[in-house]
Amino acid sequence: MDGTRSALAEARRVAGLTQEELAERAGLSVRNISNIERGRVSRPRRASLEALATALGLDPGRRDELIAHYRRGTTMPDGVRPAQLPPARATFTGRASQLDRLDSELAAGPTIVIIDGAAGAGKTALAVRWGHRVRDRFPDGQLYVDLHGFGPTPPADPWAVLDGWIRQLGPDVDGVPSTLEASAALYRSLLAGRQLLIVLDNARSAEQVRPLLPPVPECFVVVTSRDELRGLATREGARRVSVGPLEPGEATELLARSIGADRVEREAQAAAEIAERCGWLPLAVSIVSDRAVRDHGFVSLADLAAELAEVSARLDVLDARDGDPATSVRGVCSWSYDALDADAARMFRALALHPGDDFDVLEAAALAKLDAAKTHLLLDRLTAGHLLERRTAGRWTFHDLLREYAAELAGDVDPPEVRTAAVDRLLDHYLAGIAAIPGVEDGGLESEWLGSHRTNVIAGARRAVELGRDDFAVAVSAALARHLDGGGFHNDAKLLHGYAAGTDDPVAASTAYRRLGVACDRLGQSSEALAHFRRAWELASASGDDPLALSASHNVGIAHWRLGEFDRAAKELDRCLALALEADHEQIVAAVLGTLGLVSTSVGDYPAAIEHHTRAAAMNEAMGDPVAAANDIDELGCAYRLNGQYDEAERHHLRALDLYREVGYREGEADALSNLGTARAALGAVAEAIDCQERALRLARDLGSPRIVAKALNGLAEARRRSGSAGTAVALHQQALTVLTDVSAPTETARTHNGLGCALHDLDRRPEAVEHWRTALAEYERMGSPHAPAVRQRLESGRLAWPTWE
Repeated sequence: MDGTRSALAEARRVAGLTQEELAERAGLSVRNISNIERGRVSRPRRASLEALATALGLDPGRRDELIAHYRRGTTMPDGVRPAQLPPARATFTGRASQLDRLDSELAAGPTIVIIDGAAGAGKTALAVRWGHRVRDRFPDGQLYVDLHGFGPTPPADPWAVLDGWIRQLGPDVDGVPSTLEASAALYRSLLAGRQLLIVLDNARSAEQVRPLLPPVPECFVVVTSRDELRGLATREGARRVSVGPLEPGEATELLARSIGADRVEREAQAAAEIAERCGWLPLAVSIVSDRAVRDHGFVSLADLAAELAEVSARLDVLDARDGDPATSVRGVCSWSYDALDADAARMFRALALHPGDDFDVLEAAALAKLDAAKTHLLLDRLTAGHLLERRTAGRWTFHDLLREYAAELAGDVDPPEVRTAAVDRLLDHYLAGIAAIPGVEDGGLESEWLGSHRTNVIAGARRAVELGRDDFAVAVSAALARHLDGGGFHNDAKLLHGYAAGTDDPVAASTAYRRLGVACDRLGQSSEALAHFRRAWELASASGDDPLALSASHNVGIAHWRLGEFDRAAKELDRCLALALEADHEQIVAAVLGTLGLVSTSVGDYPAAIEHHTRAAAMNEAMGDPVAAANDIDELGCAYRLNGQYDEAERHHLRALDLYREVGYREGEADALSNLGTARAALGAVAEAIDCQERALRLARDLGSPRIVAKALNGLAEARRRSGSAGTAVALHQQALTVLTDVSAPTETARTHNGLGCALHDLDRRPEAVEHWRTALAEYERMGSPHAPAVRQRLESGRLAWPTWE
C-alpha cells in the first residue's frame, strides 16, 4: 500500500470496484467506505478492514498491509492501553552508558534488547527506569511481566502470561486459545500495527521468551536475565546490554542518596569501603543503607564497614562460580539478617516456604504461626530492611535472590518438621478460606478472596503433593472444580486436577481424572480428554465404584462424539445406558440419554434425538437438576430445528435460556443464545437472529469458550449472509476458522468451511468456494454426517438453496 490515506481507494481502483459495489460485497455502508478513504475515520474497526480486504480479494500479504496501514499507531481496542511498568526507584543511580545504549538501540530500530548481568546488579531497575523515560514513544502502552526465571518457584509459563495479556488486550478477543502456539499467534495478531514497549523481566531461557515476542518492529522488547540468552541473539537478532556492578563512585552515590550526602562526605573512606564490600551491587548497597539509617546515632559508617568485613569473611560463596559478585550479596544478606530480632528472622525464613509468587498478611501469619497484627509489623520491618518488596497494597514478594537466601537459611536453621508444619498451616488456611466462600462448590464465582488467591492455592497443591499431602490437592480439586469450570479458568483446572490425579486413592484419582478430562474438553483438547476419561474409567472399575465407572464411561462417549466418532460414541453410550438402567442410577441414565440425543442429532436421526432429550429433560427436572434439564431442552430445540419444526425450536431455546439465567450458568446462556439465533434465522427473523448471535458472541468471548465463540461467529455469518452481506459473512467465518484452528470440533469446523463456500459463491468467487466445500464434504463424510449429501450436491451442481446452515 502507498503511504497516503487513500490506500483503500487505491486498492478499490485496482480491483475495479465502485464504492457501492465494495459496500455490497463487504457488508458495509457506502458512507463508511467513503469516510475511511477520505481519512475521516481515524481508527477503522479491524473487523471492517478484514471484511474490506476479503471483498477486494486481497492475498494475505496485501490484507495485512491494508490493515496495518489503517491501524498503525492507534490505541488499544476500546481505549484499553496497558501501563504495566512498575514504579521507577527514586534512588536509581548511575548507568548512564547503559541508558544511552538503550536509547541508541531504540533509535536504530531492533525489536529485542537483552539486559543481562548478575543477580542484584540492578537489571530490573535499569529496564524500568529506561521504560518510564521513553514511554511516550509507545502510544499503545507498556506490557510487563516477571518471568521468575531464577529462584525456588517454577519459571512463569509463557502460556499463562499470554492468557492474562490476551484477556486484557480487548473485547475483540475470541477467547484464549487452547495451546501455547495458538495463544502466541493470537497475541501477535493483537499487536500487529501497534507500538508497545514490552518488558520481559527475569527470563530463564530463550524458549521462555520466544512465545512472548511481538510480530513487528513497532513494538520494542526489553528482556532482563542472569543468562546471556545467546539463542535470542543468534535466531532473533537480539542485541545485548550487559550490566555489571556499579562504578565505585556510583555505588557511593547510591549510598549517599539513601542515607544522606552529608554523612557520606564526613566518612568518605568508610563509605567507599562499604560500597566495595557490597561488590558495588545496588541490591547489597540498598540493604546496607537501611541498616545505616536505622542505627544512625549508634554506629558510624566505619563501624558498619568493619562489621561487614567480618561477616563477609566467614561466609562461603552463594554461587560456585569464581568471582561471582553474589558472594558479597550473600554476606550483606547475612549481615542484615543477623540484625533481625528472633520473630522477624523466623518470619523471613518461613516466608521462603510460600509456594506462590506473592502473599498477604494472613498467608504470612499462617506460615509463622502469629496473629495478623504482629505479622503486619514484621512484614513492614522486613520491607524497610529491603528483605521484602511490597508488590501491591496488602501483598508482598521477595527479590528472587533474597528468596533463595531465605530458603537456604530455613533449610539450615529450621528442622524438617518445623518447615512441614508451617506449610501445613498455610494449606489449612487455604482450605478455611475456600470453605468460607458461600456456594463455592456449586460454582460460586464472585469471590474477591479467590480472585487474589487462586494461583497461590494451585501452587499450594503442587507443594502439597511434593510433601505427600495429596489430601489437600484432592480437597481443593473438589472444592474449586465448578468455580474453575464456570469461570473459564480451564488451564488452572488442568494444573489443579492433574495434581489431585496423582493420589494413591483410586476413587479420588478417578474423580480427578474425570475433572482433568473436562478441563481438556473445555479447551478443545478432545483427544487428551478421551485419554483422561479412559484412565478415570479404569481406576473406578478397579476400585469397584460402579457409579463412578459409569460416569467415566459416559465421559468416554462424550469424547468420541466430540471427535466426530459417532459410531464409537453410540456403542460406548449404549453399553453405559444398559448398565446404568440395570443398576437403577437415574442421574447417569438421564445424562447418557442426553448424550445419545446429541449423537442422534449428529447422524440425522432427529426423531430419536427428540425422544432421548425429552426423556432426559423430564428426568433431570424431576431430580432437581436445572442445568442438566436446560442442556437437554436446548438440544431439543436444535433437533426440532433440523427436523424443520422451527417454532418448536424457538420455544425450547427460550425455555432453556430462562433456566440458564435463573441459575447463573453463563456458558449455557451463551450456547442457548446462539442456538436461538439460528432458529430465528430459519424463521426469517434475521434482525433478531443477528442480535442473538452478537449477544452470544460477547458472552462467549468473556468466558473464553472457543467452541461457543466459533459457533456464534458462524451463526452470525449465516444470518449476515441471509441479510445480503456475503462479504461480512466471509470475514466472520474466517474468524471462526481461526478460533477452531487449535480446537477439536469437527462438526463446527465443517460448518465453517461449508458457510465459507456459500458466502464466497455469493461473491462469484467459485474456485475458492469449491475448495471450502470440498474440505467440508471430506469432514462430513468422515463423520457420517447427514449434511454430506447437500454439500456434495452443491459441488456437483454449483447451485444453492435456502436454508444453507447446518
